[in-house]
Amino acid sequence: MPPAHRIRLPGPHWLVASALGLLAAAAGPPAARAQAGWVPFPSQASLREVQLAALACARENTAEACARSRSLADPLLDHPRLPVSCKDLLWSLSERSTPAASNSFSRREALVAPAQSLLAVCRTREKPPERRWLRQPEPLGQRWRLGGGRAPALRAWPGRDRSEPAAAGPCCP
Repeated sequence: MPPAHRIRLPGPHWLVASALGLLAAAAGPPAARAQAGWVPFPSQASLREVQLAALACARENTAEACARSRSLADPLLDHPRLPVSCKDLLWSLSERSTPAASNSFSRREALVAPAQSLLAVCRTREKPPERRWLRQPEPLGQRWRLGGGRAPALRAWPGRDRSEPAAAGPCCP
């Protein structure tokens, strides 16, 4: 009879089978995993729309303009591909986009400053796809010709035929 303090654990075959199952799930088709989790980066036009709405809220100080600014900024806070610095700006815009009794300079500046830096901070950091050549590039030796677009022809010196060997001169025996 086993002692009461011993707990019976599943055997090592169970552990190996579960580890293999996890590896198989994680190593599934990469295109399917990437496609399921891929979300496009917000366009510059949509970020510009948020910027203009925040500037309108700062300028007009009305409930409609500020509500539009908040409604455009709030969904972007949950975007998975935006950097944290961009989300900080969006958070400050959504928090400060409320109409005030007086449209003071400090209130306007608190909305205008993050709105102006929004496009620079929130742009994508990804490199554009590699450009493909439409035609094969020319070798470097043929690309830069300075003779009007075609290779210069070999010309014979005046008074000498190329088929004859050169006459020995004072410098050459």
